[in-house]
Amino acid sequence: MLAYADDLRVTVTDENISVPSTVESGYTQFVLDNQASNVYAHEIVKVKEGTDPTVFRDGIIAFFSGTADESTIGNIMSTMDMFVGGAVGTTPGATRGVGVNLTPGTYVIYADQISEEGLIIDEAHTAIITVTEAAHPAPEPTPDYTIKMTEYAFALPGDLKAGTHLVKFENIGKEDHLGFIFKLPDGMTPEEAMHHNSDEVNWSEVQGVHAVGGGSSTYVEITLEPGATYLFDCAIPTDEGVPHDELGMMQFVTIPAH
Repeated sequence: MLAYADDLRVTVTDENISVPSTVESGYTQFVLDNQASNVYAHEIVKVKEGTDPTVFRDGIIAFFSGTADESTIGNIMSTMDMFVGGAVGTTPGATRGVGVNLTPGTYVIYADQISEEGLIIDEAHTAIITVTEAAHPAPEPTPDYTIKMTEYAFALPGDLKAGTHLVKFENIGKEDHLGFIFKLPDGMTPEEAMHHNSDEVNWSEVQGVHAVGGGSSTYVEITLEPGATYLFDCAIPTDEGVPHDELGMMQFVTIPAH
């Protein structure tokens, strides 16, 4: 299981984020410690060698503010190597973590505030990290379950059981994918959930991981309740703007009651 007490903390306040500027390569557990008054998530992104990480940072801020033009989008794509993963929405006073395998290079971490107006990112809630070569990199753990993601489907284990489990989300596809896990309200069927229009999301109950690039993996703890039904969902859009779940990347699973 993830041992959050000894991990790398990304501390979020209303004013900024705090995170070490240098980290050694290998398996690293990033914990989002939300000390702010709003819901925050975070994402870890590796930038390409030789590029300026501030170009990606400024571009992603413009993208989420709705001010990015074609040139800005081009800057984002030309500087980004891959999404490494991140914690889903974390309520004030809570912590959530993800485990990732860091390779040497430069990374940008940003914490995005989740509001009724959408996602909000500013420069104060970003950080640039240099990952150096470790003499003895920490190995990846052995997961309880592995969930594979590809275009456009989840490959879920057939023996998911109730309890808290360490899960490896492995992107075996070429596109970026995420794995959000929503617990359906008691009595709601999957058919009803597909037509359920609710703007209110209880982020303390949403589990899973943020975007993971093709060929990369992220580890996260999830807790499944006996008899509950969960939706595994990826809503990242294609280049044409079509959300992946509309192309079939959504799957319902009911956990055995016993």
